[in-house]
Amino acid sequence: MTEGGTRGGPVLSHLTSIVGRRGESTRPNFDIFPFATADRILKDVAPQVKVRICDAHCEASSEKIALGHFLDGRCSLVFGTHTHIPTADAKVTPAGTAYISDVGMTGPYDSVLGRRKDRVLHHMTTALPTPFDVATNDIRLCGVLAEVDETTGKATSIERIEIGKPAAVGIRTIVAGLRGYFCEDGCI
Repeated sequence: MTEGGTRGGPVLSHLTSIVGRRGESTRPNFDIFPFATADRILKDVAPQVKVRICDAHCEASSEKIALGHFLDGRCSLVFGTHTHIPTADAKVTPAGTAYISDVGMTGPYDSVLGRRKDRVLHHMTTALPTPFDVATNDIRLCGVLAEVDETTGKATSIERIEIGKPAAVGIRTIVAGLRGYFCEDGCI
């Protein structure tokens, strides 16, 4: 439990990380099952702690989505991590939980999950041991900004953040080039 300050005074909050291990969604081990773990952790959080934040560090997107529904209304923010790719499903539920399946990685996006493409491709195409050096191009910081009512613990908004994103000019050029390809009247 931490105490943060705002213009209105101190705010008690609780941050936890729920780790979903690969395969737990299909072959649960109830000692480490993320749903049972979340219940156990939330039971230990003092009732006066209104702002509750959960990092759902899971392999499967389906597990993160299910965990978001499971914690709906019991956490202020549930955000997924681990898969490195930011998702476009940020929302605030009617029960007041801000949710996103994956915030994305902070690191080099001109890569294979942060590692040099040439090294990873060499390994994947030859099966030879290859050091996976860290890539250095297109560095981005990804995350979310959520607003939470500190008296109720309910989220009021969530917004994806991506700093260092490359210019969208290349994307517009690609889309413009595809217009004639997919439909004669340029319907894209």
